[in-house]
Amino acid sequence: MKKGNSQHAVAKATNEVHEPVAHKLLSADLAPEDIVAPTYGDHTAATIQEAIEDLFELGLVNSDTKKEFDEALLSPAAPFPASKIIELRHRECASQVVLARYLGVSVNTVSQWERGERRATGTSAKLLRLVEKHGLAYIR
Repeated sequence: MKKGNSQHAVAKATNEVHEPVAHKLLSADLAPEDIVAPTYGDHTAATIQEAIEDLFELGLVNSDTKKEFDEALLSPAAPFPASKIIELRHRECASQVVLARYLGVSVNTVSQWERGERRATGTSAKLLRLVEKHGLAYIR
């Protein structure tokens, strides 16, 4: 699902549920087109995800709509800045070689990230955030 389609998923879900449930979902007087996908890790996203799961279990939302919400509520990881990679690597007392092995990338990639020639995105950015929060041993 494309980012813009998350609004349509909200509209679709509210059309598929019974009226009282739809009213509760939109109790803030927001039109479905006013609701946008929250950012990764957002408490609101977790709340919406839990509500959709409950509605699915009650049979008020079908599996296609649930999948659309699952996809819409995930946003891509923001790139991890070069300065933070250097800081993180020094904090963990790791060489570029060691960090590269933990992340499953080449030493050249880590070097390019640190020089700002490339950006750590996607899975690498998510792994770097885990290391930032929990330490390098967390992703062993």
